[in-house]
Amino acid sequence: MSEKQEEKQQGSFANNTLQEDSDVSLRGEEQPEWNLAEELRVRTKVDMTVLPLLFLGLLVFQLDRMNIASALTGGFATDIHVTQSTINLGNQLMFMSIVVFEIPCNMALQRVGPRKWISAQVFAFGFIAIMQVFIKNRGGFLATRLLLGFAEAGYIPGACYTLSTWYNRRELAKRVAIFFFGMFGGNAISPLLASGILLLDGHRGLRGWQWLFLRFIRFSESESKILLKRLEKDGDEDRSGQGLKKIPLSVVWSTVSHYRRWPHFVSTFVVFSTWSPLTTYTPSIIMSLGFDRTRANALAAVGAFLALAVVFMFAFISDRTNQRGASVIAAQTCYLITLIVARSLQPHVGKWSRWGLWTAVNSFAVGYHPVHNSWVQLNCNDPRERSISIAMWVMSAISGLMAGAQYFQADDKPLYSKGLRIMIIMVSIGIASAIVQLVVYIRHNQRVAEGKSQREAGLSPRKCSLNGTNAVEKRTMADIEADIAKNGSEEHVTPLSTQKPQWYRSTLFNACVIGGVGFLAPGLWNAMNSLGAGGAESPYLINGGNSLVFGLMGFFCLFGGPIANTIGLSYTLLLGAIGYPLYSAALYTNNRFGNEWFVFVGAVACGISAGLFWASEGAIALGYPEPTKRARYLNIWVWFRTLGPIVGGAIVLGLNVKTSHKGKVGYVTYIVFIVLQCLAAPLALALSPPEKVQRSDGSRVIVMGEKSIIAEFKALYNTSKKRNVLLLLPIFWAAYFNQYSGNFQAYYFSLRGRALIGFVSNFATLFSSQILSLWLDWTRFSVRKRLEYGYYYVVATHILSWVYGWVVSEQYTSNPPLLDWSTPGFVKGFFVLFLWSFSQQAAQSWLYYLVATMTDNVSELTRLTGILRGQESFAQAVSYGLNTRNWYGGRVPLAVNTILLGLAVVPTYLVVRSHNPDETDTDRAGKSPQASDELLETEKQ
Repeated sequence: MSEKQEEKQQGSFANNTLQEDSDVSLRGEEQPEWNLAEELRVRTKVDMTVLPLLFLGLLVFQLDRMNIASALTGGFATDIHVTQSTINLGNQLMFMSIVVFEIPCNMALQRVGPRKWISAQVFAFGFIAIMQVFIKNRGGFLATRLLLGFAEAGYIPGACYTLSTWYNRRELAKRVAIFFFGMFGGNAISPLLASGILLLDGHRGLRGWQWLFLRFIRFSESESKILLKRLEKDGDEDRSGQGLKKIPLSVVWSTVSHYRRWPHFVSTFVVFSTWSPLTTYTPSIIMSLGFDRTRANALAAVGAFLALAVVFMFAFISDRTNQRGASVIAAQTCYLITLIVARSLQPHVGKWSRWGLWTAVNSFAVGYHPVHNSWVQLNCNDPRERSISIAMWVMSAISGLMAGAQYFQADDKPLYSKGLRIMIIMVSIGIASAIVQLVVYIRHNQRVAEGKSQREAGLSPRKCSLNGTNAVEKRTMADIEADIAKNGSEEHVTPLSTQKPQWYRSTLFNACVIGGVGFLAPGLWNAMNSLGAGGAESPYLINGGNSLVFGLMGFFCLFGGPIANTIGLSYTLLLGAIGYPLYSAALYTNNRFGNEWFVFVGAVACGISAGLFWASEGAIALGYPEPTKRARYLNIWVWFRTLGPIVGGAIVLGLNVKTSHKGKVGYVTYIVFIVLQCLAAPLALALSPPEKVQRSDGSRVIVMGEKSIIAEFKALYNTSKKRNVLLLLPIFWAAYFNQYSGNFQAYYFSLRGRALIGFVSNFATLFSSQILSLWLDWTRFSVRKRLEYGYYYVVATHILSWVYGWVVSEQYTSNPPLLDWSTPGFVKGFFVLFLWSFSQQAAQSWLYYLVATMTDNVSELTRLTGILRGQESFAQAVSYGLNTRNWYGGRVPLAVNTILLGLAVVPTYLVVRSHNPDETDTDRAGKSPQASDELLETEKQ
């Protein structure tokens, strides 16, 4: 076989998840010998035979575990004379037994085969569960839990391994999710069945909990016989070479010692540990709210049923977007937010609200779990390695359940505040571990691209799957020049118009995605800022917190370019969206309980997250659109981003319309914000990679990134040294150093006056953006002329707004008013804020367009926007810091802002006069392919 053919086969194997859901191929064959209908028929057969049997086995598996939770509501602990500590110990013994025998059972599975092993296993744990009927004392309870764990050991990793031999990589996550429906479905139907079975209490001399154990396991025995016969029927079918293999101890050791995969296991351990107390005590917690036994078990099932929808939603998203890691992080973040809100709200709400909080916690408790399983499997190189890795993953999950059995203690009833605090800490550690795992894979893939990777510690010399697929190779300038030299310039600018149009790849759809995320995350955050620190009387807290936010944002914006070019814009956008709900939750706790420390913790999370968001959103908004429509799409982005403050301002105005004095915002406002902001992370997954964007003019989005993170930082350094970038630093600061407007509102306006201003002044932003976008896209004039005249327009609007602002501010400083919309003089003060918003947006829109004309390479644009937004963040951090003190009636911050604007005029003018934007940006679709050569030469300069 030739080297080229071998390379083609390896590439196909490494990237087969990029194909459609139905694409599969046998190893060693370049073309399948079947059609799509035949393949779908075969896959449907597997869906209707193998998958349901494994699902039913796991359903029974979970019923055997979960019946203890419902038995507790039926007097089980009292009848056998045990305490809550003994119940926790019994569950720990069961989990310990599973952990100890997990790998040996998987080694046996490889030798015996799933047909015999799984069938015998289902019968065994069903029989042991029946024996729980005869428990009389503490010793019998502990013994049966220990034996039950031994019988269940190896079932989940064995079933997951079996699924991996029937489905390809693109299909696996949804099937694993359906398989785990057995576990989570058992968690859902167990309380429902219990609510009826416990009514048999006293029938034929048996207590209700004894009928509970007996009725559940009759179903288990029947299903074990079905499982045996159906697996025998399917056992003779071809497994595409996935035969049974002995697993030597050397393979076990190499897999266990593969430390680069341990962040998977750490994340699974800490996050899944929090599910243990929920499965055991949720019915009892609901019963303690005042519900009877039957209703408590029925109500406990609601959260578990909702969890099924959440699990499938994240599995569908991960398969649809091929982003396993991002889906795991997003699901865990949603879970963390529900835990924080539940712990904060519980002491202050009624029983139905508390039930709703516990239901929400149960709904999001396991949304990440099946996707994480498939993420682990897709990064295993060998069936034997996959079998042991899955076993280790399950061991970490079960070990977590064992540790989590002690989270809820009797002295913590009924709110379990200490337990929830532990759960919040554990989930936070899990999110950090998942991010570390993502970075490990990214670094490994870079070494593969550089040809430096060896098969060390279990890592394959082929690329790891960051998200269920393999990263598309980034193209450097040298790569593209080599292609042009080899194939001619036409190779580089081949239009995409011949491809089948896909609406979700269009520039409009992607503009809506980035705009929607901007609306849900920073947009609503800006709306909250307009009302001060959680509605507090003094503005010091919001200014101090925002100083921390923007300080961190400055660093992460600046370094966000290399990070985004390394992990991808969609990943960066996702990470950039998850911090905003945490900050909103912090503002809520301050508003509700006066808690200030959490505001600063939330500010740290938001600063890191928002820095990555700001670095990526500018490059997407400016780099994805057609060059002739750049200002139009910039305007769309601004409209979406401003829609957040408009909607948020409308909510605030409606909730506080009768509050004419200075005071706090209603806490319901923050609940609304938190719920809306949680939607930003899933929406970010819909963003297309730049190389797949389909522009209406047929041109490509050019991506010329570096092949390593070190090279990216070198490129960032080189970009930072460019003359025009250095000259623009003053305007980067001056355009965003205007946080005095927030204090201006807090000093002189009532709560509902601030709410009205926060709502209406956003229309000044939209009006300003609309005017400038029409001018900047007007092709009658050259790009150079549009930028020059736009500069004069921006200077004129700033002179007008700041002269008027100084006059009014001096009047208010000498005689401070308290303005409500019904008091005289409100319009004069409001017009100051209106002009400030108008001029600020004019400067920002013009500045973004100027930066966009400096390059047509999205990777370089990401670095430029990162520098711009980093300096913007530093400016806002200093501005918020200055505004934490009322220096001379606010004159000092206002004066600093005015001086910065004056210092920026001349350097910015020098850039405008010397800047030579590439005119091909305005009409690329009409130019010949030879124009690309000029483009490359311009980029080198």
